[in-house]
Amino acid sequence: MADTKKTILQLYRKEVEDDARKGTDYLFHNKGNDHALIICSNIFKNAKREIRIAANQLYNDEVVNTQEYIDSMKDFLDKEGTMLKILITTPPPIGKVKMDNTFYGMLYKHPAYHQNRIQIKDGKGSSFRGVDGTPVNFCTADDKMYRYETDIVERKAVANFGDSGRAKMLRESFDKIYEQEKYTSNVDLYNYFR
Repeated sequence: MADTKKTILQLYRKEVEDDARKGTDYLFHNKGNDHALIICSNIFKNAKREIRIAANQLYNDEVVNTQEYIDSMKDFLDKEGTMLKILITTPPPIGKVKMDNTFYGMLYKHPAYHQNRIQIKDGKGSSFRGVDGTPVNFCTADDKMYRYETDIVERKAVANFGDSGRAKMLRESFDKIYEQEKYTSNVDLYNYFR
């Protein structure tokens, strides 16, 4: 049974990697930590200009603080002129974030943070909501890729690497909220690591 699950996950990863590289307009359904990690890391690896992340919390060891997630985001940030914008409902508590082997530690140490190419805003408890009113998380990249999580507990989501219409709609929703005056306070990672 474990071998079958591993094989299915390997096939899923290969299909996602192929479609992400080609920018295929195909709707992936995904659920759970493994699928979330595969989709997000492939969005990060294939993005060339900008990534936007709207999340209720962005600090967990199952997905965000894994080496694959961290390395794929670092590869994106290593590209010249890239931009990462994050709107987070609840930032992690100060004093709980470690510098080493964490997503926030990598962001703080990366030159892009000090070049203002990484911007993190505190949503002050407000989150994006789906049509049914439940909280949603999403990520967009380059106006064509997205992952839209409709169940933040089970990480149930849809994703696409070539849907410019849906990606643009999510980007515009993100930007509209991100630019609101009440969200102008940036999360200063210096406070986490001083």
